[in-house]
Amino acid sequence: MKILIITALSTFVIATGITMALTGTRKKITSRFSEPADTEQTAVTEEAQEEGEKSQPQEAGKPESRGGDTAASDAGLQVELVEYEAQIAAAEAKLAAIKAEIESLNGVKASITNGQRLAKVYSSMRPDSAASILCELEEPLTKQILSEMNNRTVGKIMDAIATANPSCAARISKLMADAGDSDS
Repeated sequence: MKILIITALSTFVIATGITMALTGTRKKITSRFSEPADTEQTAVTEEAQEEGEKSQPQEAGKPESRGGDTAASDAGLQVELVEYEAQIAAAEAKLAAIKAEIESLNGVKASITNGQRLAKVYSSMRPDSAASILCELEEPLTKQILSEMNNRTVGKIMDAIATANPSCAARISKLMADAGDSDS
């Protein structure tokens, strides 16, 4: 029975607190009791504020507002809402562009990492084996792999390529020369 009474009382207190918070009553009550020495001054100030609100001239054609809910303020809020939605859309567009750029950079990073790994693999192979494979690869990949290797290893592989397939050696040499021009 005690639990039932405690539960009912706590539910009542919570409901009252929520109601007071939503209606703004809590702020008025809290401000009255927060400074006990200034109770008279607070009451006078609140009365003056209420009288000031009553004495403000009402604009022609507008109904008396309760808590600032007028058509003009609603229209102003709608304009603000549209502006905020536009700002959010612009921020989302920027975010999408940044995400795309990050994904692109991650792809480039993965490509470079793969190129470095492949360069190590081909550097550890015999030059004639590496040469035959490099002649069959696509030009951008061949260029990336060779650019990651040291010059001595590239020289050995190019010698093996020239021996096995001179036209492939010429094509790769041109590719490497074009890469050198674009780097500077």
